[in-house]
Amino acid sequence: MTITLIGAYADPARTVLFFRGTGNYQVEMGTISDDLGLINGGSGGQRIKPSIGDSWFSIDGGGPHPGLDGVANLVINVSYLRQYLVNNVTQLAGEWTWSIPLKVQPATTLPAPAHFGLGRWRGNIERLEVTPSVIHLRAVINGVSPGSIVGPGIPEIVALIDSAGTTIGFSSGDAGIIVPKQQVNPVNYQNSRIDYEWPRPATGGTFLLRFHGGGGSYSIPLTIEPIRSLAPG
Repeated sequence: MTITLIGAYADPARTVLFFRGTGNYQVEMGTISDDLGLINGGSGGQRIKPSIGDSWFSIDGGGPHPGLDGVANLVINVSYLRQYLVNNVTQLAGEWTWSIPLKVQPATTLPAPAHFGLGRWRGNIERLEVTPSVIHLRAVINGVSPGSIVGPGIPEIVALIDSAGTTIGFSSGDAGIIVPKQQVNPVNYQNSRIDYEWPRPATGGTFLLRFHGGGGSYSIPLTIEPIRSLAPG
């Protein structure tokens, strides 16, 4: 089975890989590492329509660590492929590996308060940035467990709203504990780290990042510049 890596993109919030496979197979599962080790984050991917054998795979919530030249050395491992046929889905296990240097596109930090009140909860912004591909938020919400703010039937704790009042759908969003699993106790479990990404609007504009929960709401105004050409590499 031949799988070809045909493209790659990285910034501080995400890494996206593009593959071409034979026999209608698409990449389903893989890992990406850099010089500091495994890059952790939520992963996903899907077919690139209308091409049958082309697919993309991404790690969201954290990008690779570049050197002083802005280039990261990546090791990509793919362990599972998936074949989609009419009324049939087949998985194929294997080992496909690539090692590539990749230019990491820069991010711009967006102005935001370090702390804010959210009703009976409290928010702490850890990262709010815009990259060439996404608007990325990482924050800790003190006073509520992860399972209480993310899940089926639970309203999203944060939304990105454009100047017309339209809510922009997020491309990834999750909440988790703020300490390693072995250190969780009833007290620190009532704190959640959220990580959200929204597609960056190509034309830029003004937006509101609106938090809602704990009996309160809080909004951060954002100004996003139009997308310009990526740095070569």
